[in-house]
Amino acid sequence: MMSSVRPAIVVLLLTGSMAWAGCSGKPDAIRQNLTLRIGVPVPPVPTRGAGIPNLVDALTTESLVLISSDGRADQRLAKNWSWNADRTVLHLELQPGVVFHDGTALTPEVVAASLRRDVANQGGLALADVTKVQTSATGVDVFLPSPDAFLLEDLGVTPIRPGQSASVGAGPFKIVSDGPTVRLDAFDGYYKGKPSIASITISSYPTQRNAWAALLRADIDMLQEVSPDAADFVEAESAVRAYSFPKSYYYLLGFNLHNPVLSNIEVRRAINEATDKKAIVADGLHGRARAAAGPVWPEFWAASKTIAGTQFDADAAQRRLERAGYSMKPGDADHAPSRFRLRCLVWADDARLVRTALLLQKQLGQVGIDLQLEPIRLNQLVPRLSNGQFDMFLFEMANARTLSYVYLFWHSPRPATPTYNFIGYTAADTTLDAIRRATSDDEIRSRTAELQRIFVDDPPAVFLAWETTTRAVSAEFQIPPEPGRDILSSIWQWKPADSRQLAER
Repeated sequence: MMSSVRPAIVVLLLTGSMAWAGCSGKPDAIRQNLTLRIGVPVPPVPTRGAGIPNLVDALTTESLVLISSDGRADQRLAKNWSWNADRTVLHLELQPGVVFHDGTALTPEVVAASLRRDVANQGGLALADVTKVQTSATGVDVFLPSPDAFLLEDLGVTPIRPGQSASVGAGPFKIVSDGPTVRLDAFDGYYKGKPSIASITISSYPTQRNAWAALLRADIDMLQEVSPDAADFVEAESAVRAYSFPKSYYYLLGFNLHNPVLSNIEVRRAINEATDKKAIVADGLHGRARAAAGPVWPEFWAASKTIAGTQFDADAAQRRLERAGYSMKPGDADHAPSRFRLRCLVWADDARLVRTALLLQKQLGQVGIDLQLEPIRLNQLVPRLSNGQFDMFLFEMANARTLSYVYLFWHSPRPATPTYNFIGYTAADTTLDAIRRATSDDEIRSRTAELQRIFVDDPPAVFLAWETTTRAVSAEFQIPPEPGRDILSSIWQWKPADSRQLAER
């Protein structure tokens, strides 16, 4: 449960737009001076990593590496990197000719100072263990006390800044004002090339529904994250184009292993067998997701494609519960007959989760499990989970396409090691530690397959589905084709659609 930098168990609803809908009659030369207006729904609870601050960071900052769609590190501010023999020193060679918004050049000294601040603030899992950052002739050396395969993943979510100011980065846009309406201007010195969009304004909306209405009125031209319930409607609109991609968030039904019933591995296996994930995806999530086998990103480069999750088999679930000693008991005036009763916390502000919870209640009821649903607001949910005041919970979790996020939630807490495992799960600890200390791709592959198997055989949750996100953009704009990828990463390359493309709408 975390944001792109660190923990946040909120759904990120970032709604964007462009300011030229309805002006197709203007000559292309006039429409080159492009302004992008973005609308962002206010998060239910203000949380680091959500809302306008997250979007501004994405548009104005750059990290040393980019975490690609398969979880590997790719070039960004660093053009090359290499490890020493025992993988305790990472050397990063910097891109030439990069400058920040204030004119400061990207130098080894600037990068080292920025990383030292993040190390001091314990900005990441591996960064918290860094012992030294020093400059070299071509870049920066980062020292670790022992190998840590998560260091590059941490660097992929750590913006580099030339000083303490959060308003100065090396991204394609720079902050001009941060009042109620944020304004960003194109950064002419962007190292990948000057953005085609001249300026961006970002305003908040009370709800995503309000932002969608603004898109229909042509007040904005992009809906950055479309609700799955509205995706079909959006795709039918001729004035917009819908772009879908797999999002690295997964829905899960989490277990509190401190509960005497859920501490029994046979009960947890039976709950997984009793869950029809295909029905959850089709009916609960309107087909805008794909079934999950565990918390490892399915496109992760080291993930095994041969390890499947538990198959739906309600009869097998009932037999397993009977063998475990959980026979059906008579009901009473308030409850139907059941084997046992469990209370599940559900985030009440998300219609998808509420709908999915009702489906789960029905599916588990068919094998004799009485699932009592407790809708709860986010500001109540977080402390309840942290204090262990729950039997089960239904929520979504961030993955960021990396194993470090798997470690952060599913490894048990240890002194001086940040984790967010409050459910009492320890089965994956040894394998997660082995992955973290791995020194070769082959070792990471074998250990990742081992980890996937552990989550199937000794489940801490029902891993339901991976989300699919849809963004809607006005047909007035030409967007580089990136099937299956998030179009936000190429926003600096967006251009006005030419007259021929507009005529084909």
